[in-house]
Amino acid sequence: MFQIRISECCRLRAGSSLRRAATVLSLLILCLMMKKEYEPAGKLLRRALELNPNHYTANFSLLTLYARAKDGREAAQAARFEEVKKLREEKAQEFLRIVEIHPYPIP
Repeated sequence: MFQIRISECCRLRAGSSLRRAATVLSLLILCLMMKKEYEPAGKLLRRALELNPNHYTANFSLLTLYARAKDGREAAQAARFEEVKKLREEKAQEFLRIVEIHPYPIP
């Protein structure tokens, strides 16, 4: 049987794998939310957002958690999620604007 050790997950350290750590935590959080274990899910969400405050899935999961738990912080998190979503869209547009130029010698 699969067992989640929240204390071990919360010990993840900042470093080169920040994005991966936040992603792993956000997936564990989704599992906890499906089981309606909102308190440990909230603890892991806060840790994931400490590692990467602009993590899209973690911000969305926190918004979902607040909505399911009928938490008063839902409106503030909805605004934060819109900021993260806008930042993600800007990064996507920036990526699309990247143009590689290969100069050719003039004959």
